[in-house]
Amino acid sequence: MRRASSEANGQTKPTYTYAKGSFVAVKLYGKQSCNVYLAEVLQESEDDIHVNFMKRCGDNLYNWPAQRDVSWEPRENVVCQIDFPDLANKREQFRFKKSDLTIIENHLRVEPYQFK
Repeated sequence: MRRASSEANGQTKPTYTYAKGSFVAVKLYGKQSCNVYLAEVLQESEDDIHVNFMKRCGDNLYNWPAQRDVSWEPRENVVCQIDFPDLANKREQFRFKKSDLTIIENHLRVEPYQFK
């Protein structure tokens, strides 16, 4: 992750860039809720980031869904960058470090059950 700055309305605003293949936590808003999803960065533009979402399949277990779940999301929806997940088993399920999940919770002040 690199930090740069951009000017909006005469004010300097920090902007972060994410390397292709890095992982991020992304907030997505529903009608009455906000959930956090973990995703791999595919590409970025000036205002948005193109990500491939993982699917939660157990307690801190994630896998790639059968059909890719990709989307362009606004940069302001990125909570933080996290480390690469570790392969948890032979069923191609991955596990993120508990310290990364704690960092996300601290950024959002949410309960862990809101991770999707």
